[in-house]
Amino acid sequence: MGVQTAVTSPAVLLGCLLGGGVAWAGGAGAVPSALVAIAMLVAATAGAVGAGGRPGRAGRFGSHSVLRAGTEQAALVAAFDGSVRDLQSLRASARLPDLLTGPAVEALVAARGARAVAVRVAEAVDALDVALDRAFTLGERVAPTPTSAAVLARMYDRRQRLLTELLDGLAQVQDVHAQLLELCATSGVSAVGDVALEVREVGDRLEVLRRSFAALDATAMVSRPRA
Repeated sequence: MGVQTAVTSPAVLLGCLLGGGVAWAGGAGAVPSALVAIAMLVAATAGAVGAGGRPGRAGRFGSHSVLRAGTEQAALVAAFDGSVRDLQSLRASARLPDLLTGPAVEALVAARGARAVAVRVAEAVDALDVALDRAFTLGERVAPTPTSAAVLARMYDRRQRLLTELLDGLAQVQDVHAQLLELCATSGVSAVGDVALEVREVGDRLEVLRRSFAALDATAMVSRPRA
């Protein structure tokens, strides 16, 4: 999402206005409420600068999923694709020590599973974006009620939480890859006991990663707006 698109996107503007409205309803004055809305808009614009691209164009990720290209969620799925490719290269490397073959295979399988969850999370965010866009269009014709405003605020909050958790999950995959790269570089000069300990640490990281993505997958399923 480009800067201009982020500033003019109905979903982004609606979310920012709702943020200010929630602050007002919570007892904040006019100036603090306005600052909340402005801060949310600045954060959305900053995210757009990092993501780049144009929203609303179909982009295919995997054999059965079409995501809205140019969005933050599509960029995150692309980053997961890159992590899977990197781990595939590591697994196929002739320089991979024998004692790391098992952890490298486990890391690749876990990354593929994480990537599949990332696609489902991105689909959930896409669905929330569509619902927010429609709600904005409706709001242009009918003034929102307190109930509808609260519903929209919840959808925007779900969207942000999903993206944050997806970014955290990507960091976990990258941490595992980095630790495997370190072990590849140092296993030949480190004590056997130290290497075995670090291999166990990789296994522990992978277990945490699997649990995190299982929880994220479940969250994504319940975060989809009702049709």
